[in-house]
Amino acid sequence: MKRGAPPSRRPAPMLPAQRRIELNSVHIQLPLRVLNYKNEVEHWTEKARRTKNERRITGDSVRAALNQWDSWDETTEAVTIHLTRVSPRKLDSDNLQRALSAVRDGVADALGINDGSDRLTWTYEQEQQHAYGVRIEIRERA
Repeated sequence: MKRGAPPSRRPAPMLPAQRRIELNSVHIQLPLRVLNYKNEVEHWTEKARRTKNERRITGDSVRAALNQWDSWDETTEAVTIHLTRVSPRKLDSDNLQRALSAVRDGVADALGINDGSDRLTWTYEQEQQHAYGVRIEIRERA
């Protein structure tokens, strides 16, 4: 007996882009599908294009939010950045950081601070749901 092709799965949707500005924090949600591409076989130009695109989208979105946030200026002493990856499947912790590295670089670009600076504290989290996206929270450190 021949088996037919498996039924096609509907791809997971993207989270909608959102931005919320509060007194001491900024919350941004981006429709990005960030994966750990370390084990993927892809041409270096494809990887470079994808990474550049993720970094640019993130940087532009964070820059726009910071322009509306009254508490932010380049002299702000220290901030905590919380990155949350939303996807149907979870990654382990080191792969999570690797998957979000272009997002991290985009946030640092928008802030105008090197991502290795002591002024920035990075935290990572994952949320499992049937959608893809990234949530960014930037909060002043007390």
